[in-house]
Amino acid sequence: MSDLAAPPVTDNVHLLDVEPLATKRIELTTDSDSLLLSIPQGAIRGLFDQIELSEDDEGRPIEMIQIAMEEAFYNAVVHGNMEDKGADAPLENKERKVTIRISVSEVAQQVVSRGTTDIRTCVVNILLRAEVENEGNGFEVNKVPDCTEEENREKPSGRGLLMMRSVFCDTVYHPEQSKGRVIVFISGFMGRLRDRKITKPLDPIAAAMAAATSANPPDSPSS
Repeated sequence: MSDLAAPPVTDNVHLLDVEPLATKRIELTTDSDSLLLSIPQGAIRGLFDQIELSEDDEGRPIEMIQIAMEEAFYNAVVHGNMEDKGADAPLENKERKVTIRISVSEVAQQVVSRGTTDIRTCVVNILLRAEVENEGNGFEVNKVPDCTEEENREKPSGRGLLMMRSVFCDTVYHPEQSKGRVIVFISGFMGRLRDRKITKPLDPIAAAMAAATSANPPDSPSS
């Protein structure tokens, strides 16, 4: 069995309960439309840009995390909210939404285990966490076929979850009470959160008036 296909030996679930020291977050809700995938991927990229990685960071590339988001969002839309029923879908399916919550947090240093056959440990102090929630009927997570077994290798289901757990993220979790409607995944990094202050752009009318005033200063009062 290859390293890519093997399930993770360690799941790093302790990362789910780490208290953040500082956090930046985004929450958004979209229609059940797989063509909207670029929205949550852009949100992941935007928050990732808030991290200043250290030189010794061993975290996964942002592209891997975006693939994890792609898989989670696609599953929520197509399998969770049943978008794949198309024009024949019941009205309630078409009205279902997908909610995405993404955060980056600075935390006290945590040890994570990575790899499947050659386990190594890494220290992280930045956690990127994403939750994707659908409004479907849910499913039994433990009943998803193990795609590494011979009889399931031709089946399409289960591959995305396996890839997320073993390649793209440090931990993947389905809260029991959500009945499969919520997936949480976390990836860790070494670095710090950038301290960025956003400057509100000048109103265009005010900008035009300011430009006109500077070009034609008012006449000085006569002495």
